[in-house]
Amino acid sequence: MHAKGLTTIIFLLVLTVCGFSQAPERCGTTRYETLQQQLNPNRERSQQFENWMLQKLITRRFQNQRTTSATYTIPVVVHIIHNGEPIGTGTNISDNQVLSQIS
Repeated sequence: MHAKGLTTIIFLLVLTVCGFSQAPERCGTTRYETLQQQLNPNRERSQQFENWMLQKLITRRFQNQRTTSATYTIPVVVHIIHNGEPIGTGTNISDNQVLSQIS
């Protein structure tokens, strides 16, 4: 290969690496929000939404503190994988052992 051809290849590689080394924008949210605000100036800003959401959370927490606790029943299915031993021996654990672990 000629020195001129090798120089050209090295130049193109350096140019390619430099082009990719600039960090691309990872998230377009900021640009999108700016565009949406320009298209609709009356649109609620992110900080306004965050403040509104914070008030909702505070209200919800206050309401939850005043209510009595309820009991919920959650259906549970347990699959016991064993080697064919009788119930309660080896890896074939008993129902009582399962219930004690759930409790």
